[in-house]
Amino acid sequence: MPWVFVSLVFALGLVLVATLAPWVAAAQSPGTHIIPADRLEAFAWAQMAVDEWRDKAHAEFAEPKNKNLEGQPQLRSQVRGNVAAVPRDHGLPKEEFERFVHVVSSDTAQGRASNAINAQLATPKGGGAGM
Repeated sequence: MPWVFVSLVFALGLVLVATLAPWVAAAQSPGTHIIPADRLEAFAWAQMAVDEWRDKAHAEFAEPKNKNLEGQPQLRSQVRGNVAAVPRDHGLPKEEFERFVHVVSSDTAQGRASNAINAQLATPKGGGAGM
């Protein structure tokens, strides 16, 4: 008789999984996290600015005067503050910026759109080098 109970629980579990599977798949589908074009451009500007701050920080960390235990924590704190201010300076709340980072890194189409905007923004006006 216990096998009837186990079979019943198993069958109910299958029904539950079959019922919830489409909803779970829809919630995880990439199309549900589309970033509007104007926000994507603001994100691209902010991401480029964050990258610039990080590049500057790496250069500062590499300087001989900063290769000591006293200067490192202060420099890290300064970099964290500068990087944290960038999204806000570009009109993006921190939470929205972090969500956009997740979306462009996990959604191929959004990542490509972000990369295309970054390429446009990074290309010098006037046609590039030598013109």
